[in-house]
Amino acid sequence: MDWDKLRIFHAVADVGSLTHAGDKLNLSQSAVSRQIRGLEESLNATTAKAISMQEEVELLQREKIVREHASGLAETQVEKLNSLVEDIDFEDAETFSEKVAIVKESYFTKKIAEAADIEEDDDGEDAPIITSDTMAQYLTAIQKTNK
Repeated sequence: MDWDKLRIFHAVADVGSLTHAGDKLNLSQSAVSRQIRGLEESLNATTAKAISMQEEVELLQREKIVREHASGLAETQVEKLNSLVEDIDFEDAETFSEKVAIVKESYFTKKIAEAADIEEDDDGEDAPIITSDTMAQYLTAIQKTNK
């Protein structure tokens, strides 16, 4: 940071005018204006750099959170999860993590059938299935290919 530019800026802020600040500092109005413009450009560059770094940090945090929630998913599911959460706003890591968890639960729940839910015939005979004529022909064709 250029202290001379800050001193000039302070003088402009004190008197409220570029011309009066120039008179006070024994500089022309255009010299004061150039110094203020230089200070503004320097601050804009610093601000842009800080914003860019913050965006990079946010992106890394997002990727880390999604990677943590994607553990145990197939590669195609990881890609799907990434596409589903890419438009979610990143307020903070905790809130984003909660939102990703909700998306994961909604789209990738494991549906495990319990043994009590599955009923099997112990006698080994196939129960008759009531179907339409077209479906009966289709089932007969499948049974012939399976034998």
